[in-house]
Amino acid sequence: METQTKASLVPVANASSGKVAGASPAWAINVADMPRVNSLVSPLESDKQLHIVVSLKLRNEAQLNRFLHELNQSGSPAYGRFLTPQQFKEAYAPSDGQLRAVVLHLQQAGFTHIQPAPNNLLISADGNATNIAAAFRTQIRQFTTPEGQQRFANDAPAQVPQALGDIVSAVLGLQSVHGPQASSESAAPMSTRDVRLASISDPAQYTKVYDAGSTPSGVNTSVAVICQGDVSWLPASLNAYTDQEHLPRIPISLVPIADGVGQGTVTPFAPPGCWPVPIVGVSAGLAKLTAYAGAVKVGSYLTEATLTAMYNRAVTDNSAKIIHSAYNQDETWAHNSGAQAADDAIFKQAVAQGQTFVVPSGDFGVYEAYAGVIYQKDLSKYSVSEPASSPYVVAVGATNTTLNPDFSWAGEHVFSASADYWQGDMYGSGGGVSLFEQAPSWQTDALGSAVSMRVVPDLAFDGWLYYRGASGNASAIFAGLWARIQSAHNNSLGLPTERMYQHFSKDPSPTHDIVGGYNGAYTGGTPSFTGYRCTLGWDYCTGWGSLDIAKFNDYVTQYWGSPAGNVYASYFTWPIPDLGSVAGPITINDRSGNGPAALQVAVKISHPHRGDLRITLVAPNGVRTVLKQPDPNDSGANIDQSWSVDAAAFPANGKWQLWVDDAFKGNTGSLNQWSLTF
Repeated sequence: METQTKASLVPVANASSGKVAGASPAWAINVADMPRVNSLVSPLESDKQLHIVVSLKLRNEAQLNRFLHELNQSGSPAYGRFLTPQQFKEAYAPSDGQLRAVVLHLQQAGFTHIQPAPNNLLISADGNATNIAAAFRTQIRQFTTPEGQQRFANDAPAQVPQALGDIVSAVLGLQSVHGPQASSESAAPMSTRDVRLASISDPAQYTKVYDAGSTPSGVNTSVAVICQGDVSWLPASLNAYTDQEHLPRIPISLVPIADGVGQGTVTPFAPPGCWPVPIVGVSAGLAKLTAYAGAVKVGSYLTEATLTAMYNRAVTDNSAKIIHSAYNQDETWAHNSGAQAADDAIFKQAVAQGQTFVVPSGDFGVYEAYAGVIYQKDLSKYSVSEPASSPYVVAVGATNTTLNPDFSWAGEHVFSASADYWQGDMYGSGGGVSLFEQAPSWQTDALGSAVSMRVVPDLAFDGWLYYRGASGNASAIFAGLWARIQSAHNNSLGLPTERMYQHFSKDPSPTHDIVGGYNGAYTGGTPSFTGYRCTLGWDYCTGWGSLDIAKFNDYVTQYWGSPAGNVYASYFTWPIPDLGSVAGPITINDRSGNGPAALQVAVKISHPHRGDLRITLVAPNGVRTVLKQPDPNDSGANIDQSWSVDAAAFPANGKWQLWVDDAFKGNTGSLNQWSLTF
């Protein structure tokens, strides 16, 4: 039996199980809308090597969520104070002790090539069915699909010892029934595109369509793209494009990721999964482009394990301000395999570091679960894609755009290429309501209390380049647009969705509101269309619509403000044990010289007897300044106080610590917040 909590949406330990606890949702071979294959099932050969990725749970997640909210609040001391990977690891990643416990468990089960990720969130390993059975109490079985494809899957939920139940989040790589697909599978023939007054033949023309005006190029911002296969051709191809457009050549780094490569064919296409030309065309230049490429051969597929590993590598490298991935899959598949929980933890670290993931909302309208094959399906069952449903990414839908003869924007409507239900196939802009991700407060505040689960998309742009894969092109347009905005604002902006929803609900002036059309299927009945209709304001087809780049840049300047230049705060809650000590750190890395002669230190502590406490400020050079001594005669509760410290002889940059010591027996408390004002 598995239980879930609304807060984490990750299976937790079953306290009544005694020896084992649920660590990953089950992948059942006989699931709805999949063929029943029991007669063909047999144990997987013991000599067949499998690659797995174990995802670990974040620590102190409630405090992390509070920090992420404050990080995007103009006027907050935490606003724009992004963490380094090391700072994130120290405060929120699984501890080294937790990591070692899982590594030991894998070693004892016989796994080899065990490799922890730098942030402790993932552990990759190689093993066989016997090792998996020993480690996770599940059997790996293989079968042949009606199409003749060989597949394998675990026949029961993965389990771990009770001691690891609060550490392990998911185990990826236990099945090959499904996997992520790139939203860029085949180019659209001209006959499928809308008739326009002018046709786009070059992504750089989007700077006219969406009115870049005098907005600076993205030349100061680095971007990463998630790819698959051999991308050795990419530098020469991209250089040819930038030369053609008279744009500066972009430094390109290719990072191969070999972990978790799948075998067998899922689709007749082997798409590269990334084509950064739309990003470059819209941005008109980048500081650097990094391509993370899963080493997938033609005829193979990208596994969830590889894709999650690439996401994590891009985040731990922390060299790109924007990360674009064209991959997506049905949300329920991702939830059941554990990929959704694993990806969310990685996306949270990205937000904390000031990185923005940009992803497509999907290309099968409201029928992601059916991959657009709707004939003889229950059309009342809508679904959305992952990772678009994550609250920690920007989800972008697709439109068809009508242009004026000079290529300026004339109109836009939702992308939908569905003929009718009886034809059986539908393609359209993904959008709808998540089944598993709770709506962030900023989305509920903007759209109303009825919105309790995450809804998508956030925005939508033209998807002209692809018939299937339109939202991949649309999301690439936004990635290029966002690179311009970041460069114009010194790369000081974090995930933009929270502030978009806060301000667009009151002043949508930089948006193109898209009205009319559906992202469902034509049925010929009553009603004649399924899915959602594009309406005034935010909708499930196109979100807030598309953006006028120049107006949006001015809008950001007007409403979003700049990070506080002199205030540094810690919002992490540190328990103060009875007769114990705690040291809450604040790391500063953006100031020069020494501190001021009147450094302000503000402290908030919950404690029933504040007289028990000694408070000491420790400067980066180790010099200690006692702010408060214990006082047995002070029987008051809690502390909310500021002190002035002469820090003129202390270096400003480095790790500052606030030590809180409990000197008398009998009470516990917590350091809730403290800040430094220079």
